[in-house]
Formats: sequence, C-alpha cells, structure tokens
Amino acid sequence: MNNTRAIPEARPPLQWHNATMHTGSRSDVMVLDRSIVPHQQRRQRVIVFRAENPERAYRKFANKKSIKLGKNGEKGEIVFCEVLPRCYDLDPQTLAQLGTEVVFEKPIEPRFVAIKILPRLGTYGVDKLVAKGTNDNPYHEIAAMQRFGDYHNIMNVIEALWDASFLYIIMPASDRGDLNV
Repeated sequence: MNNTRAIPEARPPLQWHNATMHTGSRSDVMVLDRSIVPHQQRRQRVIVFRAENPERAYRKFANKKSIKLGKNGEKGEIVFCEVLPRCYDLDPQTLAQLGTEVVFEKPIEPRFVAIKILPRLGTYGVDKLVAKGTNDNPYHEIAAMQRFGDYHNIMNVIEALWDASFLYIIMPASDRGDLNV
C-alpha cells in the first residue's frame, strides 16, 4: 500500500488589483432643505465629496463623536457622516443664481456612513508608511473591500477618495455601535 499523497497544485499569490479611487474635495457646498417651506439653501461645510461628477457629499453627524486612531489621532480618525444626495431637479438659471454648479439636498430619511480619514503626509502618513513597506497598506485594504464587497465578514466600501492631505475610505456605518464580535 502506497502512503504517498499527491501534492496540491501551487496557486499563484492573490493579485491585488489597483483600488478604484477618485479625487475628493473638502469645501463648503450648497445644501437644499426641502423640509422647510419655503425651501432653504445655505452653504455648509462637508467632510468630503467627489471632485468630478459628485453624486453625494458627506456631512459630519453632530450627535456622534469621532474615533481617533493612534495616540491623539495622529494616525487618523473615523468620522460618522450623513449622506447628502445630489439634487438634479434645479434648472440652470436657479443654479446660476445660487452661484454654484452642484447642489446637494438634505434627505428626508437620512443615511449614515463611517469615513476613515487617514493622513497622507507626516510621520504616520499613509504614503510614507507604504513606501517603507508596512503591512498595513490602506490601498490594499480598499482594493480588498472593493473586490470582495459584503462577502461574509468583509465590509463593503462605498467609495474611496483622496486629496493632497488625506485618504478617505467611506464605508457603511455599523448600526451595532462597533465591529467587535
């Protein structure tokens, strides 16, 4: 009797595709509140929105405290935000009067997200750590979340944005308070 077993065929290592990321912008945007009659439009500060063809903006949720990553937040933070969808039903003349090309609106039923904001520069900056070859590569994290989505225990990423100073990973907010099992 032969006790030898066939050696399983070696598989190539998992290939990480590049993470799909878009340029983000952090500034004041025009927000339309249709719950008030007459409708109010006002400029409000948002955490981030996609710079090209924005579908939504993310405004900090005032009642939820952000979570600092690392000592005193030097490694970033997680901010809880309300999603503001883009308002498409305004005519060009109204947009010109408001002095903007894009208007977001306050939703009737708010949807919340968690945004992981990581610094790109400085001692704990993402780009510096990745260049050193750290195992905690947020670009791989984004690529994995985009590739596997909500498969079993992997959280989905809604979108990933970046600007000169920060990397923003936008994920669904956990309604259970945290992700501990």
